[in-house]
Amino acid sequence: NLVGRDVSEVQVGGKAACRVVIRMVALLGIAGELFGEKGFENFRGRARARVPSPSGRRREVRPDRARRLRTPGREEEGIRVLAPGLLTTVQDLGRPSLGALGVPAGGAADAHALRLGNLLLGNEESAAALEATLDGPELLFEREALVVLAGAPFEARLDGRAVPPWSVLEVPPQGRLAVGRAASGARAYVCVRGGIEVPPILGSRSTDVATGFGGFRGRTLAAGDGLGTGRAPAG
Repeated sequence: NLVGRDVSEVQVGGKAACRVVIRMVALLGIAGELFGEKGFENFRGRARARVPSPSGRRREVRPDRARRLRTPGREEEGIRVLAPGLLTTVQDLGRPSLGALGVPAGGAADAHALRLGNLLLGNEESAAALEATLDGPELLFEREALVVLAGAPFEARLDGRAVPPWSVLEVPPQGRLAVGRAASGARAYVCVRGGIEVPPILGSRSTDVATGFGGFRGRTLAAGDGLGTGRAPAG
């Protein structure tokens, strides 16, 4: 009985762990909510999060407060989407090993560009970034950040000043990065030091728009969305 098994008894890693996760989700009857278009919000709204109190007794946490709990190693939201562009999503290297389980591989369309952009920032090659298609987003950085525009050459301005691709950009607090149209090619990547931080699903932060899961709430970005970043790598 998978539902009754202690999680610590499940060997983590590889396809076996993925099968366990998928079966548990199906048995609990929440697969549609978790992977639907508004899956995370629906699930959080219905669930009553519980945490231990200092006295050892359990107390309930209201859903609005539960949403504020942070993933360890995650910075508070520091990037605000002012305009989303044509089609902008969170992407990393995807889930290439889960095809046998019916999970789409997803991931960056130009994995080579994503890897190079991350390496320029000292990130792990697989760190998540924003993938822009044909016309990019306008972003407000609430804190200083290091950014690289990788991939196809897109028009881009930082606080009104034209900036080139494949260069490490120092974005000041309240800096505005406007990524315009593609001069050639189709996709560019806004890579940020520390990576874009969203909840990983099945080992990846990539968005699969067709099935509505992963990335930022399983969808393309919209004006007003807030994004966090991971901790900057040491060194």
